[in-house]
Amino acid sequence: MGDRFITIKEVAKRLGVSRMTLDRWQKKGHFPKTYIIAPRRVAFKASELDAWEASLAQSLRLDLPPDPNKKIGKKKEEQRMA
Repeated sequence: MGDRFITIKEVAKRLGVSRMTLDRWQKKGHFPKTYIIAPRRVAFKASELDAWEASLAQSLRLDLPPDPNKKIGKKKEEQRMA
């Protein structure tokens, strides 16, 4: 079974950005490439877009500071205060 394709318009709507933003991201190498699926029609592979979103989500989780409202055990609190 082949990979599913998603049009540029659908991807822009899904991510809440313009088509020009997608183009800029691609030119900088920060976004998956497009594939020609018909004359004058390009799209993204769904699997590559999903992988890009997962890697972005992972990098955002790594950059987040610890949640100050999250309850932690007494031992961890003591370590943090030391």
